[in-house]
Order: sequence, then C-alpha cells, then structure tokens
Amino acid sequence: ILCITGLIGAKRTELMRAIFGADPADSGEIWVWNKPANIRHPLDAIRLGIGFVPEDRHRDGLFLDLSIGVNAIMSSLKLVTKAGLILPGRMQRLVRQQIAKMEIVPPLAGYPVKNLSGGNQQKVQLGRWLMGNTKILILDEPTIGIDVGTKATIYRLLRELAAQGTAVIVVSSDMEEVLTVADRILVMVSGRIVTTFLRQGATQKQILAAVSGEEG
Repeated sequence: ILCITGLIGAKRTELMRAIFGADPADSGEIWVWNKPANIRHPLDAIRLGIGFVPEDRHRDGLFLDLSIGVNAIMSSLKLVTKAGLILPGRMQRLVRQQIAKMEIVPPLAGYPVKNLSGGNQQKVQLGRWLMGNTKILILDEPTIGIDVGTKATIYRLLRELAAQGTAVIVVSSDMEEVLTVADRILVMVSGRIVTTFLRQGATQKQILAAVSGEEG
C-alpha cells in the first residue's frame, strides 16, 4: 500500500485526479503495468482497471438520491447487462454479496444512500470498485468523517486487496493512518514528491519534518 501525504496545497488530490482522468494533466506521462497509458477521461482509467474513491463522497462519489444497489453496481454494469439490458437477478445477487462483504447497515439494496451514515456511505463508495475488475485503487482521505469501527473495516479490506495483488494508493493527511496502512510513503510539497519512506523505520517526526519542508 502506497500512502501519499502532505499539507493542504501539496497538490495530492490534483495528482490523483489527473491519474484518473478527472482533470487534465499539463505535462508528464502515466504508465500502467510498465506500459504508457493515454488517460484523458475517467472511462479510460476504468478500462485500465483503475478505481478512484474521492474525498468528497457527497459531491463527487455517490448518487445520493439513488439506492445502495444502484450505487454499488454503477462501475460494473457489464457484469449485470446483456445486449444493453440489465439482468435483475444477476444484479440483485451481486449487490447482496457486496452488501454482506462490506457490512453495510441496513443491508437493503433498495435503501437510499442519502439516508446512510457517513461510514456506510463510504463502504458503498469503496465497494463499488471491489465488484469490478479494479487492479489499481486510489483512495483520497478514505476515513474522514467516519467512525472507528468503519475505519478498521476499511483498513482490513485494503490489506486484503494488497495481499491479492491490487495496487492500493491512499492519500491521507492523518499521520496515524499513514503509519498504520502504508508499506511505502511519499511526501508531497507544492506539487512535487520530495521524500520517500518505507514504513519500517519511519517515524511520525521524520514524516512531519518532510511534510513541512524541513527535509528533502
């Protein structure tokens, strides 16, 4: 698991949105699995197996007026359609499995997402990408505004994904979170990567010094 950290204005989110094709990149190259990738739109990223859980789930991540089931399947419609038509039985089965895996409460596919707690909304948003063929998962501040129990569930799922071979990138300003989930840590200052740490041996003091520009 790669964690990217930095202060406000470090351009961490901007970097992730550019990789996902949500915002245009001014320059540079994106390589996916050792091959150059032409990502100009989120659909290009999704076709390459890249998923993105944005920081603002209400504005950028969820269809609040729709159900848990519709939100969960939105990135994996190919799994539940044939000749352009949705297969209700297959959709219901996959959604039920995802609700159980993510421990969403209440476990009701037709329940409106806007009525869920913040933690359960985040589970829906994360679970959307676990249903499809996601090989690279980017999460921007994934545990802001959620309870301790949901944090633990998300950390467990991220470790499981990494163990299964998914590349996981977490953007976080929470030093405790960074030191809990990261295998490798990148520090950004003013749009540039200035320092790299391995979790083993890295201390909060060292990371904070790099974040503030005292090192690197």
